[in-house]
Amino acid sequence: MLQCPAAVVEGVDVFDGQGHIEWAAVADAGVAFAWIKATQGTYDTQATFAENWSGAVAAGVLRGAYHFFDPREDGAAQAEHYLEVVAGGAPGELPPMLDVECPDGAEDCVLSGVSGDAAPDAIATRLAAFLGVVHDRTGRTPVVYTFESYFASIGVDAGDLASDPLFLAYPTDASCFDVPAPWAQAAFWQYSWSGAVAGIAGAVDRDRFIGTIASLRALATPSEGGGESADAGKSADAPETADAAETADAAETADAAETADAAKGADAGERGTPTDARGEELDAIAEGTADALPSAETDPDARVTAPVHGAGAHASPAAGCACRLSPRGPLSGTPPGASRSRWSLVACALAFIFAARRRRRELADPCPSSLGRASWAPVHAMMTTDIRKGIKIQIDGVPFAVVEHQFVKPGKGQAFTRARIKNLSTGAVIERTWKSGESVELADVETRKMSFSWDEGDSLVFMDTNTGDQVHVMKESVGDEVRFLSEGLDCEVTIYNGNPIGIDLPSSVVLQVKESEPGIKGDTASGATKPATLTTGASINVPLFIKEGEWVKVDTRTGEYLERVNR
Repeated sequence: MLQCPAAVVEGVDVFDGQGHIEWAAVADAGVAFAWIKATQGTYDTQATFAENWSGAVAAGVLRGAYHFFDPREDGAAQAEHYLEVVAGGAPGELPPMLDVECPDGAEDCVLSGVSGDAAPDAIATRLAAFLGVVHDRTGRTPVVYTFESYFASIGVDAGDLASDPLFLAYPTDASCFDVPAPWAQAAFWQYSWSGAVAGIAGAVDRDRFIGTIASLRALATPSEGGGESADAGKSADAPETADAAETADAAETADAAETADAAKGADAGERGTPTDARGEELDAIAEGTADALPSAETDPDARVTAPVHGAGAHASPAAGCACRLSPRGPLSGTPPGASRSRWSLVACALAFIFAARRRRRELADPCPSSLGRASWAPVHAMMTTDIRKGIKIQIDGVPFAVVEHQFVKPGKGQAFTRARIKNLSTGAVIERTWKSGESVELADVETRKMSFSWDEGDSLVFMDTNTGDQVHVMKESVGDEVRFLSEGLDCEVTIYNGNPIGIDLPSSVVLQVKESEPGIKGDTASGATKPATLTTGASINVPLFIKEGEWVKVDTRTGEYLERVNR
């Protein structure tokens, strides 16, 4: 399921590898929360945990402790080790979190030379044991961290985890991501493994809570009856469609400022006291959208957070544009002394009016040259973590199509994407690996349905039957597939930078047998075949009963006979 958050709160997750952290600088950089690694398996306690645990809270950063799951060890024993080190999520702290990512195919997933391989049933049992012990001892539902394909790749049914808050590792610059079954939505999103934050040396994982700062604080403050409040641990945003996220991201600074100014005037008599150090709720509206506004009735302490801002591109409401937005940290709370009910009504009403005005301008000019902090430009590159089968990319000016791809996350090491890619000019297939955080250039490739006309020696002529346009495709770029081309055959012609570079034949073609020796009388062996030459010059093996002049269906991918066709 696709999830496109409209509002988020920025955070990080850290471990021993980050060394000493200046938490005051981290807080000043707009980081509102941090997941801090406490333990791993039954054998490791992080040397920096105590320092980070106290440093984060002193700087005003919401904190949560996580355990790195070792699938080889007893789950209950791992839970006991974790709970000996941390209190298990006291009020004011985020719930316990379990990092579930091994095995992932890497030899060093758990430790150097230790992959963490275990039987699927054993992994499922140990996971359930850890989560059960932690829940029973703390009264809180642990957050489960994992990546999109983890459970499916190791054959573990995650159905029992559907009600647990999901922390999804999905590095991307895009504004949307795929949520794996059985979850309907993620509560936290790890969107980068190579982020940069003041106060932390080197690369750091960047995370987002999906919702408002008030919802995050509710998650960190269990209800009196034990456990989180009804909404805690769930995203404040229902999974939105891509169109909804695009509309939310299209808010203009000018209109939003008008909204803020009008709301200030309407509510000035009931406030009059300064806001907290992180800014005003009015500023949040100036940067946010109507969809991101809180409801005073459902979330009295809510504050509006900025829509998803990242280095990536979001598709525009009209084709051909992409919007790039600058990262920003979480914004402030409702102004002290404000009448929240009246505030929400005024702000929502005015936001609705200006959203309608913006929509009219978008219809008139779907690709504005300036849109607040955003700038519009065509998208020519993508992160390698977003690579999918069939995508066309170019490397050193050569176009390739992705045949297969695999995302590999080796524990806390450098993640990478491994892919097999096909050279669209020569047909050769090679393997390529990219580190996480790298981007790849998209190829300007199109395919056109065209009909084969004739062979012109070194090239093949194809015609667009709708326009009459003709193109010449070099034979060397077609390879062995040329032996199945017959006049009038419809093919997909690949065009790169305006030049035809190859073709894709249908998966099967029907051709006539030109030459074939009669079957030997009395030879009734099952599956026996004989050679035959087709009218295109291709040589294949056919059953003994096939005669010259008959028509046969041939698999163009393998060159194998499929069946006889009556014509």
